[in-house]
Amino acid sequence: MTLIKIKTIKQLKDLTKLTFIDGFIFLVGSVKSSKRIYYDEDKSIFHIYNEIDGTLQKLTEEQLIDSSCSHIGLAIDKGILFLKTIKPKRHGLGYNI
Repeated sequence: MTLIKIKTIKQLKDLTKLTFIDGFIFLVGSVKSSKRIYYDEDKSIFHIYNEIDGTLQKLTEEQLIDSSCSHIGLAIDKGILFLKTIKPKRHGLGYNI
């Protein structure tokens, strides 16, 4: 498995605009918060499935970097957001975008 460290929101958009991408935020030690992320370029919305509790978030870029809505912006700033496996856009979450 190859891990890609996400350094910018633009990089996150570029990597997730065609397919859902499995990713995670490293928390403490080997503990991580697993996510599936897809960026809908037409609607300018991030779809984030949080595997820990099965919730789905639909966030704008502004919401993504707002720590009261998501930890992803902070994780990018701290260098602890990584992406891994590519999944087809219409599979994996059980809903249509």
